[in-house]
Amino acid sequence: MNRSRKFMAMGIPSLILIFAVLTMGVLSLLSYGTSRSDRLSSEQSLFLTQNYYSACEKATGVYTRLAAALDSLLAGGESPDAADGTPAARLFEAALSSIRQDLPEDIGLFYEEGENSLALEVPFSSSQSLRAVFSLDESENTLSVLEWHTIVTSEWNPDTSLKVYSRETAAP
Repeated sequence: MNRSRKFMAMGIPSLILIFAVLTMGVLSLLSYGTSRSDRLSSEQSLFLTQNYYSACEKATGVYTRLAAALDSLLAGGESPDAADGTPAARLFEAALSSIRQDLPEDIGLFYEEGENSLALEVPFSSSQSLRAVFSLDESENTLSVLEWHTIVTSEWNPDTSLKVYSRETAAP
């Protein structure tokens, strides 16, 4: 009888202590996993944000150079009211030829004939680009921004290796 009381006096507090240590260990591992995941997500968000603003800076620089080139062409006697029917195209091509050598290699700049505008694409990640579209306002002879947004440049392919519930496989 004396022996069973010693076990009760020493065994139950020891079991509670072991349970408490195991619980705190599991909770600390869960907290570590969550904080590591949050840190990686924050670093990726920071990386994309920095790259986006860097792409905005490049696009703004191209816009500024293009506007200055168009201003110098218009001040030099070029008229947007040409008889060939595409005055903006002619002015854009002349302005592009003057700034093209200064453009970074990763910037895509092309004239859209149907829209009578100039499109600019600056990649900032492996799957996204900044797209800006400029148009020549012929009444005021100024360059205006029609679009300024991000676009997805890669195709998304879903993972189909797992057989997940679908309507075709469900029984009626």
